[in-house]
Amino acid sequence: MKVLREVPEKLIPLSRSFFNRNAVVVAREVLGMILVRRIGNTVIAGEIIEAEAYRGRDDPASHAYKRRKGSEIMFGPPGHAYIYIAYGIHHLLNITAEPPGMPGGVLIRSIRVVSHPSESLVGRAVRGPARVTTLLKVDMKLFGIDMTKPGPLYVCKGSRVPDEYVGVSSRIGISKGVEKPWRFYDKRYFRK
Repeated sequence: MKVLREVPEKLIPLSRSFFNRNAVVVAREVLGMILVRRIGNTVIAGEIIEAEAYRGRDDPASHAYKRRKGSEIMFGPPGHAYIYIAYGIHHLLNITAEPPGMPGGVLIRSIRVVSHPSESLVGRAVRGPARVTTLLKVDMKLFGIDMTKPGPLYVCKGSRVPDEYVGVSSRIGISKGVEKPWRFYDKRYFRK
């Protein structure tokens, strides 16, 4: 993919229908899409290279497995930012998926930087969901934001990662639902 020095306005957010599918399908299909963060006139963007699916009632690792106050957003319309704090310090970014009433989400685990004010970061892989949100300055202020509209945080069309480069594994850092192969990653950025 061409390295972007600046993200042009013509990069339009993905439609709600993209996220209105099974979270496992969305987690695979979001690879290669561009995650955009706008802070004033500053644009930081990265190609998504790793994501994990979480579903509700059939996934004990999901925050929506048991309906709770904080996870209500996962039951609503898809395409919204579900952000939570892990270990009391790290903000993690999920995008809600599945039709309304069917909870699901996709955790963004890693990106390859395609636009950043510091040119030395362009082209680098940022691995780990906490590192992604730190780079993008994502915190609870963005909780619930509609990521299908241009704004401070959204996902737009990139280049779909060909199947031959897509790795599949169990999810990382969970103790329940580990048997589900719902982690997808671009093998070109990860060692075996």
